[in-house]
Amino acid sequence: MSKGRAYTVLIKRSGEKEMDRLPGRTFERVARAILKLEREPRTKGSKKLCGMQDYRLRVGDGLLMYERVSPCRTPLFWA
Repeated sequence: MSKGRAYTVLIKRSGEKEMDRLPGRTFERVARAILKLEREPRTKGSKKLCGMQDYRLRVGDGLLMYERVSPCRTPLFWA
C-alpha cells in the first residue's frame, strides 16, 4: 500500500455520464470506491483482467473498470 502519496484519478466523460445516471446511494458507493483507489489502485477486491492492462472492481451490482498507469500514477476510469 502506498503511504503518503496519492494517485491522480481521471474519469472519462462517458464515465461521468454513467455516474450522473446512478441513484443517489449507488452514486455515493461508487464515489467512495473511486476515492479509495486514489490512495491504492490495487485495493482489496480489484482484479486484473486477463491479457489486458486493465483492472475491475465490483461495487454493489456494478463494476468499475480502470487502467493503472504507474509512471504518472494516474488510474483512468471509464464506463
